[in-house]
Amino acid sequence: MLVICREKGRQKGNLFQKSDHYSLEIIKTLLIYLGLLAAALFSMQYVGSLKNPGTELKAEKINLALRRTGHLLLKADGDTTTVIPPVEEVKKGVWRLQLDHHFAYKDLPEILHSSFMQHGIERNYDVAVIRCNDHKIQAGYNLNDYLVNKEVPCQERETNNNCQYIEVSFQKGQASLSSPYQYLWALLTPFAYFLWTRFQKRQTNKRTMPPTIPVEMVAADREPLLQFGAFLLDFTGQKLIHLDAVHNLTYREAKLLHLFVTHANQVLERSTIIEKVWADEGVLVGRSVDMFVSRLRKMLKEDATVQIVAVHGIGYRLEVGGQNDSINV
Repeated sequence: MLVICREKGRQKGNLFQKSDHYSLEIIKTLLIYLGLLAAALFSMQYVGSLKNPGTELKAEKINLALRRTGHLLLKADGDTTTVIPPVEEVKKGVWRLQLDHHFAYKDLPEILHSSFMQHGIERNYDVAVIRCNDHKIQAGYNLNDYLVNKEVPCQERETNNNCQYIEVSFQKGQASLSSPYQYLWALLTPFAYFLWTRFQKRQTNKRTMPPTIPVEMVAADREPLLQFGAFLLDFTGQKLIHLDAVHNLTYREAKLLHLFVTHANQVLERSTIIEKVWADEGVLVGRSVDMFVSRLRKMLKEDATVQIVAVHGIGYRLEVGGQNDSINV
């Protein structure tokens, strides 16, 4: 029982080491991602400020865009002769076009947006259709309502009053989004870039980098490393190495794996395993062999050519593809 407690103590120590390592990796990943996200959002804001370097919009551009809108709305309704009244700025940032003849409200969002784009006006805005006689709003929307799916609220409803104002209110100092999904892209693009670079780095390491062997693992007073498949076993240092990853083993895990590697592709009876690995305990409690084999299997999943196979009624065999015996390094 005392030995089992010692074993559990070693496992707990390794667990804390791995937990600390993973925590540092997570913190590092989050910091990199937040940095990339901040850069993306800053770039969006900077580009927006370039598109709208000041709070002033050019009156002649707005005038031309709204007159074009009025012309196309009346033309779509079959009216090609009515004079378009002058466009008015009723207050700062609010522009109004009066149309004395009926027009189809459903055509307004697309025509107005295309008119503004044609004249380089990319600021966000609200639109209201107002009756001339009582100044009540009949319909309205925000630019982003249209950009989401090319539709706006009440788009199919008719506005029956002949005299109507089309009133456009520009939002102060805010660049319009070319798409409402820009912010979503700003959130996802840095994360996708980070994952891609990590994947590329891992693939490059797999193709070009030999297994990383710490200097202390090749000291003269240590047992030679054992290679099997893509793994290296440092029995003395109780480490399992796979490419640039290092698994810390408990004393019993290292001893059991050492037994398997030195008898690769050979069937080991359960009694032999107990004798070789647990002989110094004098007693084996429960299903310790199966439990330790399960732990080793999880670590060996990184190489499909290496696996520990149960031989029913006898014991276990470490199968190493294309290798009859382990190789000393």
